[in-house]
Amino acid sequence: MLCPPCSQSMYTADIGSCKECGSFTSSGAFKLCRLCSNRLDQCEHCRCNLTKAAEEERLKQLDPSRKFKFLVSINFDHYRKTEQKSSHTSREKMLKENREFAAQFQSEFKAWLRKKRLVRKVQVLSELPNLGMIVVYCTKDVAEKVKKAPGVASISGFFDKSA
Repeated sequence: MLCPPCSQSMYTADIGSCKECGSFTSSGAFKLCRLCSNRLDQCEHCRCNLTKAAEEERLKQLDPSRKFKFLVSINFDHYRKTEQKSSHTSREKMLKENREFAAQFQSEFKAWLRKKRLVRKVQVLSELPNLGMIVVYCTKDVAEKVKKAPGVASISGFFDKSA
C-alpha cells in the first residue's frame, strides 16, 4: 500500500525487489512488496508508517471549525492537600475522595469556562467521576485552551464516527 502523498505520484511498471524479504515489487521504485508493506504497516515506496501518515493526511483535511469529542482527565493531586498524598488510605476512602474532587473540579471547570468566555464553545457530554474524567465536545482550538484549565491533567481527542 502507498501513503497518501506517494499515492499521488506515478511509478515505473518495472519489477523491483523487496528490501525485507527479497520478493518482487510491482515497481522498481518500491522498497517493499505488497505483503511486507501490509505486515509492517509501511508505505511500499517511502516506508513511512501508513497508519500515522493516513491520520496526518486526514487531520490536514479537517475543517478547523468541526467539533470532536475530547476526554479530559482530572488531576486529583491538584485538589489533595500535601499531607493527604499518603498511600495508606483505603480504596473506599480514595474513591469517595475522588468523587468529591471530581465534583469540585466540575464546578471549578464550569466557572473557568465562564471566565474564559468558552461556555458556548464547550459542551460537557458526560461526567465520569469514578474514572476522574469528563467528555467534552468542542473544536481542536478550544481543546488546546481547555488543557490550561486548573485541575486538568490531560486531554485527548477521539473521532466521533457518527459525526
